[in-house]
Amino acid sequence: MLQTLLPFISPILLAFGFWRFFVKPDSFWFLAFLSILLIILTIKILAKKHFLHFFRLWVNLAIVYLAQILFLIVVNLPTWRYILTVFYILLWFAIFWLIAKYFKSLKDINDLDYLAFTRFLYYLSFWQLACTFYYLIVFINFSPWLSLLLFLVLALFFAKEIFLLNEKIVSGFIWLLLFTLAQVFLALFLMPISFYVAGTIAALWFFFLLEWSLASFKSFVQWLVIFLVASAALLISSLSF
Repeated sequence: MLQTLLPFISPILLAFGFWRFFVKPDSFWFLAFLSILLIILTIKILAKKHFLHFFRLWVNLAIVYLAQILFLIVVNLPTWRYILTVFYILLWFAIFWLIAKYFKSLKDINDLDYLAFTRFLYYLSFWQLACTFYYLIVFINFSPWLSLLLFLVLALFFAKEIFLLNEKIVSGFIWLLLFTLAQVFLALFLMPISFYVAGTIAALWFFFLLEWSLASFKSFVQWLVIFLVASAALLISSLSF
């Protein structure tokens, strides 16, 4: 009974945490701790004896939550904050429902359908974190080097999870991904553009390399053109205002 209700109950409890944060921003770390604990306990109950085998999963989901609540700091308009909160709650319902479904039938959680959803979730969270890091650097003088380090660690965690079913990916490619991502991050930091644009282009580069590699390196030109066109459009629109 509890396993059936948890995918509905836990997102609602997370919603109360988000809305409490709007009222009392000073309680950020306390609410984040309680919410992450709720996420871990929910997965523990749903996964049962398989919980310890999927350590990276719940670590990544904790990062996803932090990406969401940090991005809410960046968004200043109250209306958009509430809209984003509703969107986040729907995402968490989908996450918990998928986890309950796969563990209940004793399937390997590395199922293709599951990974397709989590890939979207990780890309979205990576974009939110990229925007947040640039925001913190610009507006509260957060250390660019510490931001870069955290940025690369998060990229490593998400990339390893996305590559779970692709045995052809070698560790050397992940290091290449991190190296080039660091160059992109620093280059964008030095440009006179908004944190939204900088975060979006950094996330696009992450998306471009991962999607290119997952396509077995057969569509390099296609993904490169998409990245260049999207980045150029963002830069031109940013620099023109």
